[in-house]
Amino acid sequence: MRVRFKKATDGKHSLACERTDGSQTWAHVHPAIVTHDFVHWALETTLGLKRGFWGLIASGMDLRSFMEPGATKMLPEEAAWTEFAVGSIWRDSWGQSPLDADGVIEELALRAEQHGWKTQRSISEVDLERIRAKIAELNGRWLAIEPGGALELVFDEQDPKRSR
Repeated sequence: MRVRFKKATDGKHSLACERTDGSQTWAHVHPAIVTHDFVHWALETTLGLKRGFWGLIASGMDLRSFMEPGATKMLPEEAAWTEFAVGSIWRDSWGQSPLDADGVIEELALRAEQHGWKTQRSISEVDLERIRAKIAELNGRWLAIEPGGALELVFDEQDPKRSR
């Protein structure tokens, strides 16, 4: 799936996705959501998650459906886990202290227990370093883009680790 973040002059950036079958979805996104989506990208491609945010979009879900109230309550388990993992990793952008891998794992284990998730997933220190490096790389690329320009990525839904 081709993913295109377009930087607007008025702050109303857009995200457009063209799936391998040619179908498309797009939405205007707030500047903070661009960074949030970069965290999703880094997490899902590092861990090879097929049913996170990007996998759901690749499989046909509309971008706007994520903006509906209560949308996260209807997500499959892997996508819900991914949302909480993104929040655990992205917390330093809200002014909170970043968590190490043990802190992320502890926070996610608590969420799994609260939500009754069947699958326990973890993030190693090496994975966390890779995820944070990808986030920094994507943010750096985005900052270098002038208004009107775009950042394009390719999500490999068969093997998310091969995304580029």
